[in-house]
Amino acid sequence: MSDRSPYILLAFANPLRVPEEYLHFLTRESNLIYEHLESLAIEDSCDINRIPNATVEQVFNMVEKWKQRKDLILFHYGGHASGGQLLLTTNKSTSRAASAEGFATLLGSLPSLQLVFLNGCSTKGQVSMLLDKGVKAVIATSVPIQDEMAVDFASRFYQNFSSGETLAVSFEQARTFIKTKYTYQVLSPTESRDIVFDRKLSDDTQEELAWGLYIREGEEEILQWKLPDKGSNPNSKAYHDLEENLQQEIKASGKLVKWALPVGALVGMLLLATYFFIKDDFLSSSRGFNMEVSLYRDNAQTLPVQQGKIEVYYENAPNVSYNIQNGKIELKDLRQGLRGDTIQINPTIEGIKKGLIPVVLPEEGATVSISLPKEIIETTVRGSIFNKDGSGLVDALILIGTDSVRTNQLGDFQLRLPVKTGSRQRVRIFVSGKEVYNGEELISDQPINLKLN
Repeated sequence: MSDRSPYILLAFANPLRVPEEYLHFLTRESNLIYEHLESLAIEDSCDINRIPNATVEQVFNMVEKWKQRKDLILFHYGGHASGGQLLLTTNKSTSRAASAEGFATLLGSLPSLQLVFLNGCSTKGQVSMLLDKGVKAVIATSVPIQDEMAVDFASRFYQNFSSGETLAVSFEQARTFIKTKYTYQVLSPTESRDIVFDRKLSDDTQEELAWGLYIREGEEEILQWKLPDKGSNPNSKAYHDLEENLQQEIKASGKLVKWALPVGALVGMLLLATYFFIKDDFLSSSRGFNMEVSLYRDNAQTLPVQQGKIEVYYENAPNVSYNIQNGKIELKDLRQGLRGDTIQINPTIEGIKKGLIPVVLPEEGATVSISLPKEIIETTVRGSIFNKDGSGLVDALILIGTDSVRTNQLGDFQLRLPVKTGSRQRVRIFVSGKEVYNGEELISDQPINLKLN
């Protein structure tokens, strides 16, 4: 019996200490994909390995470590990207642009690899490198993609793929889902997974659905490929070894061979149950932690947040709410489930859009200062849209960034946006599905009043 098992490698890169590069939905993508695929591991048909903040070294080490014992069948990347690079993290939680050609060479050396899924911006430029190196199928994007939309596409794809659908069917179902859910989707650089953060995106960015499925010539049968199902993996290695050892012991002691399988199955089930029950305690230890946090609305840390609350999240623990007092929050007794070096906070502050912010833990009892990312700053925008004759334009669709609202019976609108006062934002107006205005407007305390020609 071969001792090789199939496995899937999920790699995500989210620089914790580079606020402008942090993707707020990437952790959700990681969790959803893992939840969809977890049944494969539970049924012992495929191993699922996940690197939450992948470095170049971690990806290479993982692939090379298992190359002699396991068969990598699917590699998924989530994070910032471009046609020639993947933005991975460093050991200091910053970012590093890694060469896509190097990864293509690494992945192409694995004859077992069936699919590479690059869920970042404009990764189509990497497809030919991967196919030329021997990868059979690649899912990649032709244009910059919006962060939340990327999560929805990947989640829907793996939901179908893990339920037994073929690669082709799973991909088309994900495309149909995105086409149905998203309309008039407009991107701003801070909301996309583009590796070029100051790129001006064109108005027609979303006219073409970003994701494409690309097949190596002569490998068209990969379209009918399915993930391993229950019982297809010849290795339930722990059970197999246990069964073999029990059989040898029983034979040696002269006991009846017919008891070997029932006893082996019972012991195997007990061992597996014990493992899943206590594995977290073996892998990492829980610890208490106290710290003090100062929140600021600006990078220069001159505008402290004086009032409000924050909710704290960390692994296996219920969220805890703390009040901001005199510009500081004292976090006490973070005990249950606190493993690793990161917590996440969710500010509940006037003018702040809810969103999880990662915080790297300092030394015990230290104070950490956090500048709120500009992506979660909110501003209420008001305005009116008028016809040529001065009457209000009724039921017009107003798009500012990715947020939308319709005008009322007077042509007025009001919308809360995740932008700072003083920024300029693209405003698009649609009437009966037809675009009648497209231009930039200053976001300020003054209303936006537009008269259409």
